[in-house]
Amino acid sequence: EMPSDPEEVQAAIDEGIKLNELTQPECMLVEDGHVRSNVCFKMELGEKDASGRPRPIKIDGSEFELNVDTLITAIGQRVVLDFLPGGELTVDKDSMETQLEGLFAGGDAIRGASSLINAIGDGRRAAGSIMKKAGHEPRVRLAPEDRRRPNLPDLGIRQARRGFGTEMPELDPQERLNFELYVKTLTEAEAVDEASRCLQCDLVCNVCVSVCPNRANLALRAEPVSYPLQRAMRSGDGTEVETLDKVEIGQFYQIVNLADFCNECGNCDTFCPTSGAPYKDKPKMHLTRASLEAYGEGFHLVGPGRMEAMFGGEPATLTESDGRFVYEDSEAKVELSAEKYEARRVELKNGTDTKDLSCAAETAVLYRLISSRQPFAG
Repeated sequence: EMPSDPEEVQAAIDEGIKLNELTQPECMLVEDGHVRSNVCFKMELGEKDASGRPRPIKIDGSEFELNVDTLITAIGQRVVLDFLPGGELTVDKDSMETQLEGLFAGGDAIRGASSLINAIGDGRRAAGSIMKKAGHEPRVRLAPEDRRRPNLPDLGIRQARRGFGTEMPELDPQERLNFELYVKTLTEAEAVDEASRCLQCDLVCNVCVSVCPNRANLALRAEPVSYPLQRAMRSGDGTEVETLDKVEIGQFYQIVNLADFCNECGNCDTFCPTSGAPYKDKPKMHLTRASLEAYGEGFHLVGPGRMEAMFGGEPATLTESDGRFVYEDSEAKVELSAEKYEARRVELKNGTDTKDLSCAAETAVLYRLISSRQPFAG
């Protein structure tokens, strides 16, 4: 029941560390300024707590002395921040800079106990911010685009096979009585071999497609696309459109969720390597209008040139003709460029003064993806 990774427990045993299970330290006995022993109680497992782990309960009358020379207390994984003003750490999640200019933080210091991948990501963002502060523009070196388009048949075969990584070289326990790193680095050949195991999940992941028992998650071929995030505001007798930002979608494959098949079991949530929940996060496509109306959220491709949608139970439509999209809901009628998804003309309805147009552009982008009908087996 110990909340430790099996590898950590085994490493301690290998180094000759004795584990006293179900033992609670109570107090230290000190003589002449030196620790003599540690008074402990034996514990027993009680009822399970909210995490499902049995809660240890002290056994009355079970105290005993554990003779020690040195006692090192190490309880929990909290970060001591008493050197900071107010003893608190606030971090800008985009730049990773703290409330102290020039001081950056990431990983467990801001997240609590988390994963190595999250810490690496925080470090990468912090490094980019530090370079910008120093007057250098961070650069990402990518392979040519044609090399970044995966060969799907080959990739499918690789993803269907399990390949174990190279075992990290470690010093024997008796050789660790020093300050050297006991986990050594890989050789160049081993590092190349390890890198070759990459399944290119950043290009094609498809885990949610393969683990769905109902085949409700569908992968579609897509072309990279960008579209503006815009807002319409009433101005006098007319309407002004303001561009707030731009969305860039660079992946060549996208996932949609077929709501008619999905029973929201959460399997895709459990196995998603990027902590997503595809049955919640991905666009929900409905095969019938009745399904769309019953669910109250998602999209239904009626036929060529027309898509119906619902956002929070409110209906909307999208039509395509003559090189333009026309999106309409209860608040606005929006004419979009079919090439750049920019709003050309906006009519605000029913007393609406301000309208976020992102739903119009996103519906048009999704219509273009769905209407291409290029699914592939994942």
